[in-house]
Amino acid sequence: MGAPLRVLVTGSTGFVGSHIASWLERRGHFVVRGVRAAAGASGNGVVAYDLADAGSLRRAVASSRLDAVVHCAAMPDIRACERDPVLARLVNTEATRSIAEACAATGARMIFFSTDQVFDGRSAPYTETDQPRPLHVYGQTKLEGEAAVLGSGANAVVLRLALCLGRSPSGRKSASDQVVGNLAGGQRMELFTDEVRSPIHVSDVAGAVAELLTIENPPRLLHLGGPVAASRYEIGLGIARAHGLDASPIVPMRQSDVSLAPPRPRDLTFDIQLALRTLRTAPAPWTDRLAET
Repeated sequence: MGAPLRVLVTGSTGFVGSHIASWLERRGHFVVRGVRAAAGASGNGVVAYDLADAGSLRRAVASSRLDAVVHCAAMPDIRACERDPVLARLVNTEATRSIAEACAATGARMIFFSTDQVFDGRSAPYTETDQPRPLHVYGQTKLEGEAAVLGSGANAVVLRLALCLGRSPSGRKSASDQVVGNLAGGQRMELFTDEVRSPIHVSDVAGAVAELLTIENPPRLLHLGGPVAASRYEIGLGIARAHGLDASPIVPMRQSDVSLAPPRPRDLTFDIQLALRTLRTAPAPWTDRLAET
């Protein structure tokens, strides 16, 4: 590894952001943990910001003397974005634009977490050159965030992330947490057999970010997922088996048999060939990581 970097991780109390911050710290980098202004005050390696306030974001980046920003913070709840598209655009698009412009001004590298939800699920597997067609506000605002980053002039990587598995700090925020929590309580879970993703463990995501911060000329746009596709139902059964939990509360359902508002993409499988060529360490199949969920 080269010289230690000073890295701001936004969303550092969330599922993905917390793992990335800890991973980078364990490898000798200095991490500035970004938190919402309502969640804490700046100081001692923490910087507070308001995602709806462009000025506070620019100040957070400018005042922290950064080598890089890993922008994980977002408004990811699909239903919440539909209910409040104005706030979704402020957080997912305009906040991202502000950070990208600040990175362009300071010379800091930026890694922006986007999502597989920018696609409509009708033409998988998806490569980086495929045309996005989001089905809902969340996907649209993240796609607009991508355009803001790529047009900002910043030294940036847009990282489209597949379904991420693993433990979150709160035990509530990840797909794995939800399965374990519900099954431990004997709660019925309806999981789709026809919603297919490219699941990846959060430790592989953190490792990829650490590499991308030091690669000299990384791709501007990269799909990051695991090498083995699976349905939500298959993932749920796998997690149950790995933890010795009764899987009988998991009920197979077909997305095509229910009415979802807004509609959800069905097959968001990623083609990860570019990631495999770019990264020294390939993401593991999700089935190899079940004990860590």
